[in-house]
Amino acid sequence: MDNQALLDEFASTLLTERGISDEVPEKVRDRMKKDILERLNNFLISRCLEKLSEEKINELGEMTNKEDGKKVWEYVRSNIEDFDKFSMEVLADFRSKYLGL
Repeated sequence: MDNQALLDEFASTLLTERGISDEVPEKVRDRMKKDILERLNNFLISRCLEKLSEEKINELGEMTNKEDGKKVWEYVRSNIEDFDKFSMEVLADFRSKYLGL
């Protein structure tokens, strides 16, 4: 499963945990899921930027104008120590904030 598929599944799970059932019209669930994914993306980006040095942020800024999103995330991943653990912590933090835990 690729990263986007994982994030889609995460967003769907959040909707379920929030009590948004399959009985809600599909269009409404899709809009809600899209909103979660946008919020999550912004949250993840801001947390990643907090972890990077100013030099790395400048390099990242240059890359975003030239490279596709996959290469940009590879760069971020390679410049944050233990990125897998970090990303799991960010997802858990987002989940807590979204669900109001």
